[in-house]
Amino acid sequence: MTNRNPRANDDSPARVPEADTRGEAPVYTSARSRRSPRNPMRRVVPFLIMGGILLMIARHEVPAVDEWWERTFFAEAWKVKDTCRKAVLETASQRQYVRLLKAGKVHQTKDGPYVDGLKIVVLGNAGGEEVLQYTCYLDNDGQLFRLVGNSQEP
Repeated sequence: MTNRNPRANDDSPARVPEADTRGEAPVYTSARSRRSPRNPMRRVVPFLIMGGILLMIARHEVPAVDEWWERTFFAEAWKVKDTCRKAVLETASQRQYVRLLKAGKVHQTKDGPYVDGLKIVVLGNAGGEEVLQYTCYLDNDGQLFRLVGNSQEP
C-alpha cells in the first residue's frame, strides 16, 4: 500500500512552495494579516466624537470652560465682556458676594460694541439674593462709555 501523502512517513522539513521564494506571503499566514491594513484613525474617531460632545456640554454647564472657549476662539468678544464684567464688579456694593449668572451677548454697532443681558447675583440687604441686569456700552477703542443696570426678581 502506497501512501499518497509523501510527508506521512517522512521526517524531513516541509518543502517551501516556489511562490514563497519570490517574496509572496507564506501559506501559514493568518487571514487577518493578508487583509488590507486598517486605518489607525478608525480607532480614534469615536473618541474624538465623544470628546466633542463632552466639550459642548461643558461649555453650557461650566462657566470656566465657556470663558476659556470664548477667550481662545473669540478674543474680541471676550475682551468686550471682560471690560463689562470688571465695570460691573466695581459698581457692586458687596463684591465678595457677587456671582455671574449670565455673561450676556455682544452686539456690534458703528459706534462700538455693547453687551446686553449681563446678569449678576448679589447678596441683598435682608440676606436674600438680588438679581441685577446690566447693559454695557463701549466705544470703538474698547473703553467703557456707559453702564446701565436695573434690578430684577430672582
